[in-house]
Amino acid sequence: MAIFNNHIFFPTDFSTNADHALSFAAEIAHKTGAKLTLFHAIQDPVHSAPSAMDFTAGSETSREEKTRKANARFDKLINDLKQHKKYQDLKIATLLE
Repeated sequence: MAIFNNHIFFPTDFSTNADHALSFAAEIAHKTGAKLTLFHAIQDPVHSAPSAMDFTAGSETSREEKTRKANARFDKLINDLKQHKKYQDLKIATLLE
């Protein structure tokens, strides 16, 4: 977590530990009036050569599906934070790479 110019950049892997740490980041953002940006990186598998699995429908999650799931997780995190009255006015953005 880094704070620059009243902006908190919060990387998450959507784990339980990251969810716990988010409450601290949200509290700091609330107390300082900072904007909170949630960040997640999607990693595509690297293949050296096509395998039989590469040609099986549904064998791997597509990038679009990973993106949809990550955005749904972002929405859940934001909705969970906004359930707390003090975080309702918190400025929250998301960044998915």
